[in-house]
Amino acid sequence: MSGGPGTAASGGRWVEVAPARLPGWVARFGQRHGGPAAASIADGVVVLE
Repeated sequence: MSGGPGTAASGGRWVEVAPARLPGWVARFGQRHGGPAAASIADGVVVLE
């Protein structure tokens, strides 16, 4: 099954956010969704689950 644009291979969503906007984006995401269950950073990639 193809997930289409914005769908990661893992089945999650892929979004691009400008570095200067990242803190605000994460804060608003957390407010809407109760915060991430887990977060990881590796090789310049931030993953929120």
